[in-house]
Amino acid sequence: MKTKYTLIFWVIFASLLSQPIVANHIGYVDYDIPYTTHSWKVANEETKKDKGITTTVQLYVPYTDHSSKTMEFFGSSYSSEPGTPHDQATLTNLLQNQFPNKQVNLNIIESSPESVLYEWSVSQKGKESMHGWNRIFSKPEGTVMLGYVTQDVGNAASLRPIWIKALKDAKVKP
Repeated sequence: MKTKYTLIFWVIFASLLSQPIVANHIGYVDYDIPYTTHSWKVANEETKKDKGITTTVQLYVPYTDHSSKTMEFFGSSYSSEPGTPHDQATLTNLLQNQFPNKQVNLNIIESSPESVLYEWSVSQKGKESMHGWNRIFSKPEGTVMLGYVTQDVGNAASLRPIWIKALKDAKVKP
């Protein structure tokens, strides 16, 4: 009998390890943060109200021993203000405003009337310095943005399927 319970324990334990490390939600969207080479912890969470608009930002950082010099984070944000159009030109301009004097590259991966999933990178003097994947959801009740950013651009190719899947799996709550 003890062997049966031991087996059940290990099956449950193994299935938990294969699941995303964090299940969360912001605004009207449910999402998971995948385990990459580490788990994640909340570094900052802030909600502000200004002129009838509510904004919430959650920032996650790797749960590590801080020996890594590479900056990476996952962020989620919600604004009660409906979003602007999310076409290639608009998104590129938004990124260019955040990174003036740098070259911004953006590729839309998937787009629908309700959301857009895109990959982007920033280069300076021909050398890529930052890489990320974002998904923006827009509805009349507000805008949600999920995104992962890393300066470890050498690992972008291996991280790509992980973050695209995580962002595609994010769902609007019914």
